[in-house]
Amino acid sequence: MKSGRICCIMAIVNDVAAPFTSIRGSLSDTHLVGLLYHSMSIISRVDLRNNGGFFMAKNSKQKQREYDAKRAGQRTRNWTVIFYPEDLPENWKEQVDNLHVKWIEGPVHDRDTNPDGTPKKVHIHTLFMFEAVKNINQVGELLGEVFGYSESGSIIGVATPQRVTDRSAIVRYMAHLDHPSKVQYDVNDIVGHNGADVAEVLRYSITETLNMMIEIEEYIENNHITEYATLCRLIRYTHPDWYQIVVTKNTFHFRTFVNSYRNSFYSSVDKETGEIITE
Repeated sequence: MKSGRICCIMAIVNDVAAPFTSIRGSLSDTHLVGLLYHSMSIISRVDLRNNGGFFMAKNSKQKQREYDAKRAGQRTRNWTVIFYPEDLPENWKEQVDNLHVKWIEGPVHDRDTNPDGTPKKVHIHTLFMFEAVKNINQVGELLGEVFGYSESGSIIGVATPQRVTDRSAIVRYMAHLDHPSKVQYDVNDIVGHNGADVAEVLRYSITETLNMMIEIEEYIENNHITEYATLCRLIRYTHPDWYQIVVTKNTFHFRTFVNSYRNSFYSSVDKETGEIITE
């Protein structure tokens, strides 16, 4: 098995070196070193633990096909939904509670106006926090089973669910806290259901962010991701809540982590002891 892997690597080396020998006379030493370094980076992608195959090429394409096949839309744990009380039964809140999902109910927006000054339909902004990621179809089906569908196929009394990347911002919007030009509603009228903690969501949760960063790092290790661009492509649709963390506030950290992981590709860490394991 080892001889096969060595042959694979030597074949690549020969293929890489061949063009350079023919043009050696027209290149400076600096240019030649640069070309060799770029080409040899290809060799670093050979996975010596998996039959000498090109790991990243195989892994990224295979993972992308798997993700494309299993996702029906973008998935996340947090969704915001607008309810229209006048179209719903009086006990609609109890019916939502029976879904056994943590959710936050905002104040009744009964004084909002459209740009032309006409009053908006009375509505309530909500935030649903699922334990597992869901796509828009799954959230819609969950609510549709409770409230039913109109002749047009839309859920009665419920607007189309929207993905949430910043839970705190959504809850703050329920009272228009960051929109002084809009009607200000009482923050005390924001209510948590099924164990949802409004105060905790309103706070910027450092612990929550750090936990998600750990999940992302483990995802990088488990999928042997050695390029930052690959990480972004993989999580763009499958983990939109991660995507915001990776590309907005922690870009430098994850670029550095991926680069460092590439150089320590054959090491892992024992989660219980913290010991570095060389594979």
